[in-house]
Amino acid sequence: MPLLTTRVHIRQSPPEPVSRPRATERLIGALQWGKPWQIPSSILMGILYAYPSRRFRCGWFGLKIHGMDGLFFLVIMLGLVFGLA
Repeated sequence: MPLLTTRVHIRQSPPEPVSRPRATERLIGALQWGKPWQIPSSILMGILYAYPSRRFRCGWFGLKIHGMDGLFFLVIMLGLVFGLA
């Protein structure tokens, strides 16, 4: 009796839609209408946070960059408080 085998064709699912970082940057910049001098900085930070997440399709990269940003300022502040800087 021959061995019955079946072929299973696995279809690749289409990639998930990813938001465009340009729209995200504009929205982050638009949040700063009360402080117009912060708009360019907010757009730049939006680019830095959104691009790695879009490039690697993982939100953790944006979170890591945001965490390193906070850690940098924490080290600077502790250096100032303890007189090391």
